[in-house]
Amino acid sequence: MKKKIYRSLIALSLSAACFMSAACRGEPTPGGGTVSGMITVDPLTLEGFDETYLPDKNSIQQRSGSIDLVLDFQGTVPAWQALADEYERLQGGAVIVNINKDLTGDAYKKKLDQEAKNAYISEWDIVQGNLISGNVGDYCVDMYSSVNDKNAYAGADNYAWMDVLEEQAYEMETVASNSTYIMNTEGINTAWFVNSVALAAAAELGYKNASGKAETPETWDDIVNLCYYMKQAGYTNPLGLSLDQASVQSNQFTWLVRVYGDYYYRDEYINIIKDGAKYEYKPDDTDLERFISESTIMRSRLYSCILDDSAENADYYVGPTSEKFKDFLTQLGKLKPYISSFNVTTSQEDMRDGFKTQNKGKDSPQIMLDYLGQGLGFASAEKTGVFEIDFFDYPAMTSTLITDNRIVRDVGGSGGWLSVLKKGDKAQTDLSIDFIKFVMSPYGQTIYCNALQEIDYYPNGMTLVKGEYVSIPDSWREFFDSDKITWNGLVDSNEFIRNLLRGFGGQTEAGSTIISLYQTFMSNGTYGVDNFANDWYAKIVNIWEKWAPTQGWPLNETKSTLIDRTKEFK
Repeated sequence: MKKKIYRSLIALSLSAACFMSAACRGEPTPGGGTVSGMITVDPLTLEGFDETYLPDKNSIQQRSGSIDLVLDFQGTVPAWQALADEYERLQGGAVIVNINKDLTGDAYKKKLDQEAKNAYISEWDIVQGNLISGNVGDYCVDMYSSVNDKNAYAGADNYAWMDVLEEQAYEMETVASNSTYIMNTEGINTAWFVNSVALAAAAELGYKNASGKAETPETWDDIVNLCYYMKQAGYTNPLGLSLDQASVQSNQFTWLVRVYGDYYYRDEYINIIKDGAKYEYKPDDTDLERFISESTIMRSRLYSCILDDSAENADYYVGPTSEKFKDFLTQLGKLKPYISSFNVTTSQEDMRDGFKTQNKGKDSPQIMLDYLGQGLGFASAEKTGVFEIDFFDYPAMTSTLITDNRIVRDVGGSGGWLSVLKKGDKAQTDLSIDFIKFVMSPYGQTIYCNALQEIDYYPNGMTLVKGEYVSIPDSWREFFDSDKITWNGLVDSNEFIRNLLRGFGGQTEAGSTIISLYQTFMSNGTYGVDNFANDWYAKIVNIWEKWAPTQGWPLNETKSTLIDRTKEFK
């Protein structure tokens, strides 16, 4: 049975002929089917939408088949259903979009890796490409040529698809490239949010930020102090920081590891590049990784910095038992007094709901780390005297080891991450890309945003279809234009994040171990910095001793756990 169209979202303008043509098309054929002529169904009339950008039915090919859309939807399923319904309607019922919403978090990622490796026999078509292990180009279709083609879902004026997209939507990296394995749907930042009512209560008992003001935190210690004074004011769980599996692996808590791990380790790049390679470290550089690539990095030096704790390597060692790593852990550990079983068993989504609704009174979270766009929902839930929202950027950590006034970068950048699995079926690939063209058109994004409004859910960031073409509320634009949150560059190319702070060499055993260590460290008062450091060091040395010989990597002749940093890995 054909799914219901969300007519409450948009004003409909359909002729009887449109309904008849749709009804006459019958059931779609399985998989990617044939293309025959042009569609005959009129687009909808959307309130406030510039009709210049309505789909051009005289230029949209009539297709048949089915598409399996499998993402980690995180609450957006109704909006994706609205997109699927409208695409099916435009295609006269000859295409069905199947939305698979059964998998989230780690379960989704594990299944995705299996499907990507077996794409030729997989039923999955459109997936979340950023979560694929390894090189996404090995498993997904390059859509770059389609980005240069006309997108008839963007109007009758022969717009190329890229004409209606921000570059961030289709560029793979921070510099221009000629490949698009992932289509990003939104530009995102993350931010700290605080209930101003609880902040005021904390200020009455003595809270002030680093500038001596009863305002939002400016330093990491300000956050810690605010938690302390909130607790003194009767707020039993002031810190809305989840420690469940999903949070520590890929969401909220891991943002802290990535942001502040990058903050601590960016200045170590100088010790891992090849002799003579171009490199210049500047504390305020937003894109240091332009100097770092496989042609400039020396992996023997990287792994010696992480593993070799010998006296001979003292100038370079920054691994788990180093002063730097322990200092980083100590900073995170300052939050431990404000972590309870509530944090350990509560997901980020439930934490967000508790923060927004304040449904547990003073037992509700009062400080929340979240996507910037979620602030729209927080603002809509304000209730005078109970919940009033303010937000602030990642504050800098202060330490005797950080003396150069370096900037704090972010985990944001792009969101959405739509990819098409490389199945070897051209018709299916073309059908999947056609659907993504529809989704990433002004028309598609207006339908998506309207549907989010209908369910009182908010985007994590602004759409990467050019904003002036999409009909969205002015309040959304004003919120995302706020100067409270700045973009200082992306952290995730930092080699030390991948190889020390969140895992080791892409080894599965290392990834699962450090997740468990972070959970134990943050929730167990007797498990301290030294416990974490020693356990993590022992684990990665054990992995190294088994892994390095299989790669033929040069080890130091006198001790198998040491790396000869003068030799290159092949």
